Amino acid sequence: MAGTFRAGLAQVRILPALRRVILVGLVFGAFTEGFDRLSVAHLIRDVGIPHVGGLGPQVWLGGLMMVETLLGLLVLRRIGDNRKEPQPKRRAYFARKAVARKRKAARR
Repeated sequence: MAGTFRAGLAQVRILPALRRVILVGLVFGAFTEGFDRLSVAHLIRDVGIPHVGGLGPQVWLGGLMMVETLLGLLVLRRIGDNRKEPQPKRRAYFARKAVARKRKAARR
């Protein structure tokens, strides 16, 4: 594991594009961490949570997070279904590539 880390670190030192990718990842990660932590406080303080059925804020937040997770799963399922069945343009592209490779190999 340490060897893999050292090899990856060597690649980052060699390739400036990888340094930029890691820097962008760190900055974006720091931004989203602050947003994630403060969004719940903002929801409770500024937006407010309804007092319906005597449910506390923990129950409402848990319910909202459950709905968010289910919606995310539905979206990912839809994306996954679209990727399983290649679109006709993609099929045609890959078919042309395969024919071109065979012709190129036959010329050799």
